[in-house]
This record gives sequence, structure tokens and C-alpha cells, in this order.
Amino acid sequence: MNACSSRTTPKPRPPAPTPRPNITFHTYECPPAYAAWYCLNGATCFTVKIGDSLLYNCE
Repeated sequence: MNACSSRTTPKPRPPAPTPRPNITFHTYECPPAYAAWYCLNGATCFTVKIGDSLLYNCE
């Protein structure tokens, strides 16, 4: 007895995603007054410089 499938060809797999580069930015301290008001609940403020821009973040 032969088994049959409704699918005649295997489903093609999507192409593997291109690996993203691992980019690490240097971080710097925030100005104290900015850190006190920007980061709440004991979070740590840090600054990332990208080009001529300073970006403030908390973690």
C-alpha cells in the first residue's frame, strides 16, 4: 500500500537572515543634574555619543 500526501513538493524555507554586526558604543557619564531628573527608581544614567549627538539613556 502506498501512502500519498496532498503536498507534491516540499515547502521552501525562507532564506537565512543576514547576521547583524555587533556594534558597541562607548558610554560616558551623564551630567549629575541630568541624571538626577532623567533616571528614576535608582536607574543609572549613561551617555552615548553618535557623531556630534549626545544621547542620554537609563538602565
